[in-house]
Amino acid sequence: MKNKAIACLKNNRKIHCPALWEVKIKPEWFKHIEWKNKNHKRDQSESYVRYLCFLHIPMILEKSWLYQEYREEMIDISVKRRWKYIKEKKVVQFYWFVAIVNNNKNRVKVVIRKIDGWKNWEYVSVIPVWKWKWYAWEIFFDSADDFLDSLKFQESKKPS
Repeated sequence: MKNKAIACLKNNRKIHCPALWEVKIKPEWFKHIEWKNKNHKRDQSESYVRYLCFLHIPMILEKSWLYQEYREEMIDISVKRRWKYIKEKKVVQFYWFVAIVNNNKNRVKVVIRKIDGWKNWEYVSVIPVWKWKWYAWEIFFDSADDFLDSLKFQESKKPS
């Protein structure tokens, strides 16, 4: 699976995304699939699932017209000034694209970032979302009536 993901990386260094124009995938973010941080490696099963999700990134970004989540933070980023790297605080914008893949069975989140003052959007991570079972309950309905009933306001019980 790792070899397929590496081939996907080589073929898709730049992906045209209608929401963000062009997203770059850098090899240094590719190692995030196997490593949590520089000292801790992920389990083999978890990295296998992330490699599978990485194969869906071109399709997700090419078909996404809107991002689902957004966050802005101040982060220390190492920037090369003359001959050495210096840490500077920059405003970083994170965009999350959520897609349902594999015949409506799995959700995949793709994280993209843009650093203030830089003109490129970069791929940061791919997150397989398997923990939130409530999401599937909201999406799948037997009929249109069930869907409309789910939209109605339901009053919660008042604490006594």
